[in-house]
Amino acid sequence: MKITSFFRDVIGAPLVNSRWSWGSHDRLTNSVFLRVWRDQIIVDEDSRSEWVQIFWNRPRSQRQGFNERKHHLALLEAGASGYGVECVAQDIEVEGAREIAKFDDSTLLVLGEVMSNDDGVYAKVTSRIPVDSLSLMHEVEFVSAEVSNNATTKAALINARLGQGKFREAVLTAWGNRCCVTGSMTSEILRASHIKPWRQSTNEERLDPMNGLPLSATLDALFDVGLISFDDRGNIQISPRLSQEEKKIHSLEQLHLRIAPAKATRRYLQYHRKRIFKK
Repeated sequence: MKITSFFRDVIGAPLVNSRWSWGSHDRLTNSVFLRVWRDQIIVDEDSRSEWVQIFWNRPRSQRQGFNERKHHLALLEAGASGYGVECVAQDIEVEGAREIAKFDDSTLLVLGEVMSNDDGVYAKVTSRIPVDSLSLMHEVEFVSAEVSNNATTKAALINARLGQGKFREAVLTAWGNRCCVTGSMTSEILRASHIKPWRQSTNEERLDPMNGLPLSATLDALFDVGLISFDDRGNIQISPRLSQEEKKIHSLEQLHLRIAPAKATRRYLQYHRKRIFKK
């Protein structure tokens, strides 16, 4: 797939010009998508954070894309969300305009804080998210309009919606980096699941780790649709809509949370049992 098709058909934010555009702006969600270079991602050794260069004080060329990038930077400074499409240059030493050898069409960089130095402007890479999650990101853009001028909070909301970032880290830490029921430590199958669903939560509740449980993928799916829940002591509640055969398949009988839920978590579980659990 060509990168112009990727911006148009996958991201849904077509480039203004297929020859010289370096990024695009989705006005509907106020999101800016920037082409960035893999070799221009650096790591801050002190904080171990990643930064990617998004503007150059000494540009390789004065093409129209340079002026367009200035406009996109202004949008970011005004509160637009930023995402990077990671590209690999055919020749990183070339003078003048670079050519793209390949680009990552499966993952986007979530851009946060912006800083400047003598070389240009850099954006902090707060996380990497699947391109398939764009619809979820757009949902966040609509529900978090009240924090439109706070890029850090907006990025945190996106990560929390995806069960990633600081929200995931805090939820897992609270439960010993294990599934809160089975004790599994296989991080690839663990989900930081919201107890009170995202759509019903305030922005504060969406970021509250007490509103999260680390569950293995199957338990997460059952919990999300209300086929299981947990009482205030942490004992599993099983919906009568699940047959005995299904209960046995998923080994649900007599399961319980490995640690008694905290007071704040119990309040969220009460909401889940009342509003989400299928009695």
